[in-house]
Amino acid sequence: MFQSSSVLHQQAGELCFTGNQTIIHAPPGDTNQIGEKVTIGHNATIHGKHIGNLAVIGMGSVLSIWSEIGEWAIVAEGSIVKQPIRYLTNMHN
Repeated sequence: MFQSSSVLHQQAGELCFTGNQTIIHAPPGDTNQIGEKVTIGHNATIHGKHIGNLAVIGMGSVLSIWSEIGEWAIVAEGSIVKQPIRYLTNMHN
């Protein structure tokens, strides 16, 4: 699943997809938790703390350190999520 990615201190749920040249790092001394059925587009840089279940991270997006993305969230292609921010949704609760 993460063959073309750089992964450090990461936990991912089932059925996740990462595009080519995606980089996933964790905050210092912490774990980057990625929920189930998460899609991360090509060339994304994920340096956040948490991505909720069923979230979609667009191609070329940057999630800055300590950022948190909620369940069902959509981060558009080329977006920058600055730190520390919690982008949470309750669409399907």
